[in-house]
Amino acid sequence: MRVAVVQLVVRMGHRATTLQRALAAFDGAAEADPAPDLILLPSFCDVAEWARGDKDVGERLEGPTLAAIAHRARQWGVFASFGLVERSGNRLAVCSALLDHDGDLVAVRRGEHAGAEQQVASSASGVDVRNTAIGAVGLMNAGDVYQAAGASGDASGQADLLICPGCFLSAGGKGPARGAELTGKMVATARRFGAHFAVADVSTEADGALGGVIGMAMIVAPDGAIVCREAGEVMYADVPVALSGQTPPNRRK
Repeated sequence: MRVAVVQLVVRMGHRATTLQRALAAFDGAAEADPAPDLILLPSFCDVAEWARGDKDVGERLEGPTLAAIAHRARQWGVFASFGLVERSGNRLAVCSALLDHDGDLVAVRRGEHAGAEQQVASSASGVDVRNTAIGAVGLMNAGDVYQAAGASGDASGQADLLICPGCFLSAGGKGPARGAELTGKMVATARRFGAHFAVADVSTEADGALGGVIGMAMIVAPDGAIVCREAGEVMYADVPVALSGQTPPNRRK
């Protein structure tokens, strides 16, 4: 399984601009040779704004953002994952989604917010593993990473690949200490599950201007070695998989 991980710069308060950047990055990743089987976008839709205290955000899960990503998944014949703030009435939750190569929803992982300056907490511990045509894929959210890294016991054998469409802007403090803490949690998660772990992340235009830690996108091997990290806008890695028993998808473009 070949996975492409996107590190995306979001424009705060400009949802349409950010979505177009995400779609452009998706197309760029899909055009690579060899082509990816799965494209992992970060939690780019309203999550940065929400993490910094804006409550006037969110859309229903099966809304325009999912429709746009699903169209790209069908167009290119690839699996896709991304995250957004889901609004259901007055309730908001960070939601991670996995789509198959037909653009159909395969898995959803919801979290809940504990306050503007606190990390996103998972609604349940663990990971949502789905046996797909490209292998066993485990979907996580940011809260799952914190819980998995601190949990005990061997969880290996559940998935070929763990993915987290993340947004870690408000997590773990600032500067080098933030980067070291988050890296440690991602390494611990990969080791605990004995699987490759792909994490997509966002940064903001303001973060880039300040010269701070730009993002935490990375791919970690099962032994905790970092395969690649922040290597441009898109990173790629080949992940060995067990036979899923399903027919691999055909690329459509």
